[in-house]
Amino acid sequence: MGKKDIETNRYTRKHDVIADIINCSLGNGQQLVHPTDIHDLDTRELVLIPPPLHNLAGESKPVQKYRDILKHVTCSHFEFFADIIIGIENQSGVHYAMPVRDNLYDALNYASQIECLASQHHHNHDLHSHEFLSGIHSTDKLLPVITIVVYYGKKRWDGPLSLWDMMDFTGIPTEFQNAVQNYKIHLLQPLDMTDELIRSAQSDFGRVMELLRQHANQQRLATVIQSKEQYLLSKEAVAVIENFTGYYVPG
Repeated sequence: MGKKDIETNRYTRKHDVIADIINCSLGNGQQLVHPTDIHDLDTRELVLIPPPLHNLAGESKPVQKYRDILKHVTCSHFEFFADIIIGIENQSGVHYAMPVRDNLYDALNYASQIECLASQHHHNHDLHSHEFLSGIHSTDKLLPVITIVVYYGKKRWDGPLSLWDMMDFTGIPTEFQNAVQNYKIHLLQPLDMTDELIRSAQSDFGRVMELLRQHANQQRLATVIQSKEQYLLSKEAVAVIENFTGYYVPG
């Protein structure tokens, strides 16, 4: 893991920053999630893949992936109650297989949720005969999983934004194409953020995105720094700016 990745992961562990990332990416600046709604989870996506049906005596194979950030979010501030899992992937460069990568992370989380439910039912001995195949009750529900990609690079993201973007549908009938499940990524990058969206941030995340946007637009950050404008940046935010722009902005 490079220094940029280390610094962005350290910065986005802060719950006030995570709340801003969620609200900017999914809520268009609405304050849907507060820092107190965010709870820590193990960033390991670990699940045991059972042996194939033709070899039930075989061993299960563990599959493990590490997310950058994984949180459990519960909130009920408005006319809804949200109980979801949010993953955040920090990108210093463009990842041209991001839809597949995010889809794998989310699928592993869902499989892990199934595994946990099945383990509970096995412990409680409360499964009916028709439920043994899945290991869960027909009334069991999963927590939705949403992954947000935060891209800090200077050039605009030119990678795929969905699984379909990665596929060659040449000569394939529309009926077949429509039957292929698509997976879209939620991308947040400075160049796409409006002034209003940046101002909606409650933490210094908005200031970080503003400075990165100026840097991407070839504007001189030195002018901003020399203006002695107080940016009130945390030490983690300063490290992110310095690593991506080469400028040190006093916090």
